[in-house]
Amino acid sequence: MKYVTDVTEASDFTVTELRVHGVGGSSPEALVGVPHVNRVAGTQRAGFYRSPAWISLEGPKRNLEGYSWGGMTSSSVLRALWIVLLPFALINLVGWMFPHAGSAGHPVPRSRKDAIVAGLFRLLALTSTLAVGVFVSIIAIEIVGVRCVLEATCGRAWYLLPWRWVGTHAGHGIAVGAVVAAGFVLALAFVARMGQARKGQINQAESSDPAYQTVLVGSHNGKPMEMWERPDVAERLGLAHTSGSIALIGLMVIEAVRSVSGQLLLPQLIFMVVLAAAVLVFVWKMTLADSQRQKRLLLLVGVGFLWTVYGAWISGTGTLPQFVFTWSPIVVFSAFGVTFLVTGGWAVLARSADGAGKSLDRILLLYPALLLIVAVWGGVLGVTVDVLNVPAVPGLAITNRFALVGIGWLFGALLGIVVFRIRQEKPSIDDLTAIYKISSERGRDLDFIRRIRGAEATAALTDRVGGILFGGFLGSLVPLVWVLGTLFVPKIVSGANYTAAFYEVVAGKAVVVLPVIGVALMGWMIRDPSARRGFGIIWDVSTFWPRWFHPWAPPSYGEFAVPHLRLRIEGLVEANERVILSTHSQGSVLGAAALAVLGSDTSRKTRWVTHGCPLNRLYATYFPEYFDAELFESIRSKLGVSEAAPAWINLWRRTDYIGGPVLDAVDELVLDPESAETVLSLDPRPRPLRHSNFYVTKAYAARLREFVDAFGPTQ
Repeated sequence: MKYVTDVTEASDFTVTELRVHGVGGSSPEALVGVPHVNRVAGTQRAGFYRSPAWISLEGPKRNLEGYSWGGMTSSSVLRALWIVLLPFALINLVGWMFPHAGSAGHPVPRSRKDAIVAGLFRLLALTSTLAVGVFVSIIAIEIVGVRCVLEATCGRAWYLLPWRWVGTHAGHGIAVGAVVAAGFVLALAFVARMGQARKGQINQAESSDPAYQTVLVGSHNGKPMEMWERPDVAERLGLAHTSGSIALIGLMVIEAVRSVSGQLLLPQLIFMVVLAAAVLVFVWKMTLADSQRQKRLLLLVGVGFLWTVYGAWISGTGTLPQFVFTWSPIVVFSAFGVTFLVTGGWAVLARSADGAGKSLDRILLLYPALLLIVAVWGGVLGVTVDVLNVPAVPGLAITNRFALVGIGWLFGALLGIVVFRIRQEKPSIDDLTAIYKISSERGRDLDFIRRIRGAEATAALTDRVGGILFGGFLGSLVPLVWVLGTLFVPKIVSGANYTAAFYEVVAGKAVVVLPVIGVALMGWMIRDPSARRGFGIIWDVSTFWPRWFHPWAPPSYGEFAVPHLRLRIEGLVEANERVILSTHSQGSVLGAAALAVLGSDTSRKTRWVTHGCPLNRLYATYFPEYFDAELFESIRSKLGVSEAAPAWINLWRRTDYIGGPVLDAVDELVLDPESAETVLSLDPRPRPLRHSNFYVTKAYAARLREFVDAFGPTQ
């Protein structure tokens, strides 16, 4: 696609208001606020759009331009499939919440404590991938490859055609199931890598766009902010996860052959164990594994896998055992749970030693990721058994029970929201009646006051995320104790048969409902672009960070958007323009990351208006390694510090559930509604704007005019 790079097109103005939207995306027309726009740089997925010269703009004389980047998270139908990657996204997100700065060859070395935290998170991510691999292997190898082949009760559906070709030979069924499982893993790896591949293609085909050039790195707190120029980290981790998953499937093939025919593929076992150990070493110590070594390892794993599949193919058919897999699911899920506990414990203790809070809140985000993997993929397993009409599968009931743990977590989290919402301190009725010059005696005014009080109480729930997550954890404890009891203390169930039977029925229903809900959500997102945009809000927050911990998380738009925005600002300034950067919500995070590495000369010709800004409320709270008051002050200093004419203004509302204050020197509280005149002039009374529509406020218009006037006369 051809880029348009003429920054002076359609206008002779020297001041440009550059708007950047926030979570959920926004159409270019809605962002700029005009019915027609021209794309002047970028692509349809992420482009810069200007209002044409023939459209008269309200306010001061200026260019009006918008950066619409929402296409990277909501435009493609394939984005609907990202919902299955949510657990991986959470793991990757939490990994960035803990210190791990420093890299090979950088003058600031990584401390041993930080290196251990980073290594543990990478191992946790690997075990989560292997847990999914276990479920896929059980479905493809045990359920279909062994039980359907030997029992012949699965019907003649078209998707069972590869297994029908093998007749009733279990060894052949195992081999075909292994190939199908490996194909699924490779498909996941391919989908995860598509973002990197597409970026590389654009880099070669559209090299004229400066956003694909090498990005200079800045530093913060003496540590490198290099994440926007290191796609090699995700590539190497992706190769390691692919190698580990294929090696696991190979080991499960060996176990299945042993269980069914009694034959032990010893040479293949030794070979695959050695390769699996190499994967663990490479994931723990990333400096040992460049891309070439990882590719060679993947090649060896592929050879070993084919060797193992061949061994299964020529093995005897055997008989159906009670358990096809015994040790592999236990080892993988035990490793997953232990790694979760060790990672969480070490990370909390490490941050506590530094005097940093919120450590437990961050780790609690990992817990739903663990539950999602077990509950959702366990649900897929249960649905597969029901659809194929496979007779009783030993161990499946245990998987079903974990769905109750997930439901318990949801119940506890919702209960926490209700409790915090009720107990949240609200503005007094007298204060609101005084501000808006209304009477609480009139019905419509009383309803208005209740809406404002409710909006502020709801907005404050964002600051209670830790408590809500802890409520979810407490809600899951009762079903979790019951599930573990059925695993390790069978007498707990035998002594309460009625209760156990009831829970088994509920668990069986729950485990079927979860995948159905997931498929329905994906179908809705595929059919409806607005639904994809709504779910894009989740990805806008979780996929801002590069995939340095889990390579199969959804692709990071920050790797493209941050340098894209920075280089656009530089291009405008080089074209003798002055820039007023106006960023909303997540756009403020992109703006901060871009301004942090902006040159001082360019910064002096830039002004910044943030609104609905989560920099302090969310990012400084949960990502203190990269966002804190020191960074905000450094950006403010680069833009120009002046009490009379500040270069950065942050507009915020108490009803905003995402944004909030950042620095006392730049903060400006905006009432919601903005004034008594606004309230008295409307009937019915207006609803609070909460997180949106800062552009229409008088405060925004006033600050915009001040910034334009501060630049001096325009052409």
